[in-house]
Amino acid sequence: MKRKAFGVGRIPDYNDFSFNCSALPGGGCLFELSADPTEHNELGAAKPDKLSALLGEMAAAQEKVFSPDRGLVDKRACEAATGRYGGFWGPWIGLTAVGEGGGEEGMKSK
Repeated sequence: MKRKAFGVGRIPDYNDFSFNCSALPGGGCLFELSADPTEHNELGAAKPDKLSALLGEMAAAQEKVFSPDRGLVDKRACEAATGRYGGFWGPWIGLTAVGEGGGEEGMKSK
């Protein structure tokens, strides 16, 4: 499966996460990174056994991952990261949202 091409002279938008690998029939994506470092040619449909084996290895590894309870998700942290800090985490306690979804300025101090 080919993802959309960027075109000659265009820079790819690596922040475009609209391509959802987990929604594909195999449950993931498979790329040959040495031949396709920008991940435009998805090979999961052509090599379902390889994709399945790799997903199995990931599931086995995931069982050994330490994932502590980090408490409740605070939506304001995400709003501050996307609106105020350009996609990076930063302080959000004491900030209020500016408009719907953080607006152009993101969040401002109370």
